Amino acid sequence: MWMWIIPIFIAGLSIGSFLNVLIDRWPKNKSPFKGRSQCDHCRHTLKAIDLIPVVSFLFLKGRCRYCHKKLSIQYPIIETFTGLMFVGLFYFTFNSEPINLSQTFPFIYKLYFLSIILIFSGLVVIFVADVKYQVIPDEALVMLFFGSLVMWFTRDLSAQTIFYYLISGLMAAGFLGSVYLLTHGRGMGMGDVKYVLVAGLFLGPAATIVSLYLAFLTGGIISTILLLSKKKHLGEKIAFGPFLVIGTTLAFFQGDKWLNWFLNFLI
Repeated sequence: MWMWIIPIFIAGLSIGSFLNVLIDRWPKNKSPFKGRSQCDHCRHTLKAIDLIPVVSFLFLKGRCRYCHKKLSIQYPIIETFTGLMFVGLFYFTFNSEPINLSQTFPFIYKLYFLSIILIFSGLVVIFVADVKYQVIPDEALVMLFFGSLVMWFTRDLSAQTIFYYLISGLMAAGFLGSVYLLTHGRGMGMGDVKYVLVAGLFLGPAATIVSLYLAFLTGGIISTILLLSKKKHLGEKIAFGPFLVIGTTLAFFQGDKWLNWFLNFLI
């Protein structure tokens, strides 16, 4: 298994570079497949040697080759994070539930790995795009949707179970939709509503409840810290998408444990 780690990490670096493109283009309704990458400052078209994930940033000391202005630290951070994420998801896929260890890596395991890669790549885009632009791109939600469909296939879910997954998404969307209407869009964006609708498709009922609880919990804590530190002011909008992503991630991997802890706390 260890022989796969380095190639998967390198693949993650490359995908992370592409995720940076999606993060900056989708919120602006620009196609990631049209037009070459440019410097954010001088708009000079970048060459292939300028776009090697992490390596180019380090070699150029974080500055544009042409105008010498500082490049955003976002690029190497997302690339490195995605590489590590790919390795972590690979380890999860082949060493823990719902997929057990397999030395032969059969097709169904590879397909499951592809599904969570698609889902969590979409989550990265949603997290950063909402922080940076306060927009949850619909295209990223499509990534989550198709990842969910592939995951359903790999798990060979019954029609009843799929129905429960659909209901969990609809109920979560109904709940956040109510918040959106009651606050006239000030407490919740429509992007958040659409997000939980799709997230329920791969989380399922219990994990969806846990993810919302954790999202509101972390969102409340961070918002309070930002207000007390005067980095945000009362009434100023704070992106909720990142907290939904955090809640989703924790619920996906440890949803049962979080739910059991919460139920034991209540009892």
